[in-house]
Amino acid sequence: MKRGYVKLWRKSLDNDLIRHSQAWQLMTWALLKAAHNKREIIVGSTIMELEPGQLVFSRISLAHELNTTERKIRTALDILKKCKFLTVQATSKFSIITIIKWDIYQAQKISDDQQIEQEATSRRPADAQQTATKKELIELSTNKKEKNYGTSDSF
Repeated sequence: MKRGYVKLWRKSLDNDLIRHSQAWQLMTWALLKAAHNKREIIVGSTIMELEPGQLVFSRISLAHELNTTERKIRTALDILKKCKFLTVQATSKFSIITIIKWDIYQAQKISDDQQIEQEATSRRPADAQQTATKKELIELSTNKKEKNYGTSDSF
């Protein structure tokens, strides 16, 4: 498997999903495990074609991998389905998860609007930090002068 990265949108913080640790863990796991390109895999004696955003799993192996119970996996899956994050297509031996908005969440190329928004957002903290630093310097300088004047006045 090729190593790489997935995008995790800050907008996820606006959703209460982050407060449900099992669902959040499962969501992140699914993002990391999902196919990022169309590919064929062998499951048992079946050759399957996965689309980007799909993965094959079983609740038993997933519970073991995430060090939890099957019941918690079922609950987390139900939450993610209700949030319209994923769908699950079950067979007798395994299930296929499809991340519903994979192409939006993990788009290879971002739109011009998103690029501008990202650049503006990435500059804000630095600008804010520089402004705060200038203010701090002015305050330090003012405090230093006041202390110096205070000591000379006391003589």
